[in-house]
Amino acid sequence: MPIKVRLLRYQFPDGRSKDWAYPTPVMSDAQNFTVYFGRTGSTLRQRDTPASACRNGSVFAEAPQRIREKRAKGYRELGEYWLADNHRDLRPVTPAPAGPEPMIHSASTPTPPAIGPALYWRLRIQDRADEAALENVGQTVARQLETVGWRVTNHSAGESMFHGFWPPVVSGATHGRVELLPGYEPVIAFLLLVARRFTGVRVANEDQQVITDWPQELPVSDQILETLGLKPVSTERLLADMAGEAWFY
Repeated sequence: MPIKVRLLRYQFPDGRSKDWAYPTPVMSDAQNFTVYFGRTGSTLRQRDTPASACRNGSVFAEAPQRIREKRAKGYRELGEYWLADNHRDLRPVTPAPAGPEPMIHSASTPTPPAIGPALYWRLRIQDRADEAALENVGQTVARQLETVGWRVTNHSAGESMFHGFWPPVVSGATHGRVELLPGYEPVIAFLLLVARRFTGVRVANEDQQVITDWPQELPVSDQILETLGLKPVSTERLLADMAGEAWFY
């Protein structure tokens, strides 16, 4: 069966590229950290690192460290893909309701655009008090999202919600990106609402502007945005509210 992996790609100046990927999600009790690597379009080789040889003896802690190393070398994250049994054909994961296993593109299928519009989050935690505050805020926001039928995690009772939604956070990562694609609405709403309540989280757009309202690039019903308090103030409404008032600059 196809394997869901997180794919990173390095582009050479001459147009060639090479891939590096690992199965996702990474389970904290996994016995090996598995990676697939090789020239783009070729059969990717597999390498397993025992948990005993991973950072802090944990596969869960090894993943973010490897990603940081790849980024430092110039790799770019392409998101989640399905890797076929032949370890060669790749297809982007399309968020959708549970159904038949997705089809796999053949090696001759044109590669989709690597990077699309996205939001970028950054986290700063000073101490354990911050960790506890972030956890509380996250749980509050998760319950708020459930009022519109959105869920961001399937964490069990007593387990940190970030093991289900933000695995890198609990293992040291301080930043990341979420693509503005259908299916990621709950994740984006979660980030924005957490950022409003916890000063250690910031969310920015492609222009590096900090945002707290819903991005216009990803349409969502006004009713949902109003319920969550994420609907941007329209220019027309702002001008109407200003009518008859004196403004000083």
